[in-house]
Amino acid sequence: MSLAKDIPRTTPASSRGFGVGTTMGRDLIRRLIPVAIRVWTYEFRRRAQRLVKRTQKSHGSKAYMRRFGKLRGLLVYQKLMRADRGLIRLSIPDLRSLVSLRAGTSDVSTFEEVFLDLEYSIPVEVDPKLIIDGGANIGLTSLYFANTYPGAQIIAVEPEETNVNLLKTNIAGYENIDVIKAGIWPSHGALKIENPTGSKCAFRLTPSETTERSIPAITIEDILTSTRSQSIDILKLDIEGAEKEVLQDSHGWKDKVSILAVELHDRFKPGCSEALYSSFSRNSFSVHEQGHTTVLVRKTIGFEPQDETAFCGRNVEHP
Repeated sequence: MSLAKDIPRTTPASSRGFGVGTTMGRDLIRRLIPVAIRVWTYEFRRRAQRLVKRTQKSHGSKAYMRRFGKLRGLLVYQKLMRADRGLIRLSIPDLRSLVSLRAGTSDVSTFEEVFLDLEYSIPVEVDPKLIIDGGANIGLTSLYFANTYPGAQIIAVEPEETNVNLLKTNIAGYENIDVIKAGIWPSHGALKIENPTGSKCAFRLTPSETTERSIPAITIEDILTSTRSQSIDILKLDIEGAEKEVLQDSHGWKDKVSILAVELHDRFKPGCSEALYSSFSRNSFSVHEQGHTTVLVRKTIGFEPQDETAFCGRNVEHP
């Protein structure tokens, strides 16, 4: 005869309804832990996860300390990494006013490209009179140029409304920077943003069928005429693929450019590189790759490498 039926069976606590994973267990936790603490814990975990992601994408604190000095660099880095919403206001050496970035947007990576990677550092000694910043975004490259070349007139061209608003805020202390709300294009007409929900640094332009809520197109010739200039010392183009059309129709102004700094977007608009080298011959220009940017320097200027440790005319410390 089996005695199993005479042995009392013990039901696990989780089966009786008191385990943490059960409905009764969760109800008990809700009663014991105040709502405020639970909300705080959730927010803390969410912010910590975002901080880890931003830190992984960032250059790291050492890069900031090398560029801006140990104390200032660490403060800037911590401020950028901790913020996940709203405006971040930064104090950068040699800039006349605070720089504003939008937390959680491409503004931070653009800041690192301009001020840490020095993608727009020109590899020759020049004294430019006219600089065109095509695709100026929120003005970071214009600020870099304004401090590196304080005697230059800088024309910052940007088509997107929210970018233009922050651009004007950032360059408020600089009389030598003028802002034009427009899109650089090979001809006149109306433009629209093809991807209005895209990244803040990746708005692409396309011709618009209507002028209602459109963006005016501006040509390189228009800028030369308005500034009464005969030449462009530095032309920067980061215009999300529109460089293909602009460079294909550059016969009227390409011989007036001394230095061209362009980010090519063949990855989503094939033919950008072909348009560049069809218009700007390697026989006439030396080519320098700097991160995402291709810098072409007219060979008649000569080649005198600048000190790469220089930032806005100031030497920065090595690690």
